[in-house]
Amino acid sequence: MGKKLHKASDASILQTINVNTFPMVFMTRFLGPDLKARVGTTTKSAVINMTSYYSESPDKRLPIYSSAKSFADVWSQNLWYENQEMDILTVKNMPIAGKRCPLGVPAKEVVDGVMLDLGHERISYGHANHSLFRYWLLFKQNPAWFASNTFFGKFAGL
Repeated sequence: MGKKLHKASDASILQTINVNTFPMVFMTRFLGPDLKARVGTTTKSAVINMTSYYSESPDKRLPIYSSAKSFADVWSQNLWYENQEMDILTVKNMPIAGKRCPLGVPAKEVVDGVMLDLGHERISYGHANHSLFRYWLLFKQNPAWFASNTFFGKFAGL
């Protein structure tokens, strides 16, 4: 797991920021003019930026990583606002099936979901299960929504 900001070395912070932000920023900046030049009446260029669900639901065990992914999320969405003639998709990846996460979704299904979303969505979670999981994360971040004096709390019988 990542270190807390005040306990991490400068080199560790810089490495995490460099790996998770600089390639995306400078690749888009470098390729952007060529991609825009290819846009026509029947063709579009596409950019798919990978972020993480940690951009929405920061993890106290990964503060630097979560911050870098939040930057990537905002960067990608701002890129869409500036280039609406292009297909720019922000992918907020969640766990895929593997040794560390046996209940995750198979990677091929996530990729297939992203490809289906390209051209139709601005933000993709890659798989329907991940899209639903997003709402659980939102509710987890806002426990006041379920207080007994709120609509949801009364609806849930709290």
